[in-house]
Amino acid sequence: MTATALTIDDSGESASPGRLAWRRFRTHRVALASACALLGLLLLVLVGPAVSAHDPDALSDSQFAAPSGKHWFGTDDHGRDLLTRVLHGARVSLLVGIVGAGVSLVIGVLWGAVAGYVGGRVDEVLMRIVDILYSLPSIVFVIVLITTLEVLFKNWLAARLSLDPKESPLHDPRVRVHIEDGRYFLQTTDRTFDLITGEPPPPQVATVVNLYTREYFQRMYDRLNEGGFVTYWLPLHSLSDASAKAIIKAFQDVFPDASLWHGRLEDVMLVGTRNAP
Repeated sequence: MTATALTIDDSGESASPGRLAWRRFRTHRVALASACALLGLLLLVLVGPAVSAHDPDALSDSQFAAPSGKHWFGTDDHGRDLLTRVLHGARVSLLVGIVGAGVSLVIGVLWGAVAGYVGGRVDEVLMRIVDILYSLPSIVFVIVLITTLEVLFKNWLAARLSLDPKESPLHDPRVRVHIEDGRYFLQTTDRTFDLITGEPPPPQVATVVNLYTREYFQRMYDRLNEGGFVTYWLPLHSLSDASAKAIIKAFQDVFPDASLWHGRLEDVMLVGTRNAP
């Protein structure tokens, strides 16, 4: 004997699970408030940057400004409006999530449909492949994607910089783009270069301090061709006087002909050479 349970709504009709869930959701005040908050944030992310009075990449002299009527979240170390940059960053995060979910949905549905429709050994093989993929570290997929999409990245970067494809150095067959840890690349390669430039985050960022040491500057020197140049960004706005002097001294120990070039606001550039005339 089989027992079947049916739910009848007020109108006398059977209620589907979806209708029951919607009815329960409508009567749950916390759930409704949370949904409204999420929809409000989504609307703010989508519309906010378009109506914002600030350009997310516009620099100003108002560095590290406190929250105010003009800058609700304050400004960063370059005087850029933080609220506008947060909204723009949220757009990127949403896009990454949507694209990632879409790709997973398409591949997963097709893969599962083939496995379920054909069945048998094909199903077993496809499922074992999925098990293998789940067991691999995600970094493996990142490396494969970077290698595969390298040409597309070059074309995108050239278009982003509004360069004529024929004039873009990224299309020069002698140019090769390496998207990886620059410090590790210099440590493992035996090649030498005419120009090495560095623009790491400020040393307060975790794991970055070793990019401001004499050892790292020496590694850059060792990878230079004779007469080659090194340029290195020095974020004075994020450094104490003692830290800035220590970094400049370490750079000068390796590059005796070092010079300091002042840019906009508190940005300066260290320049050194390997026996350049």
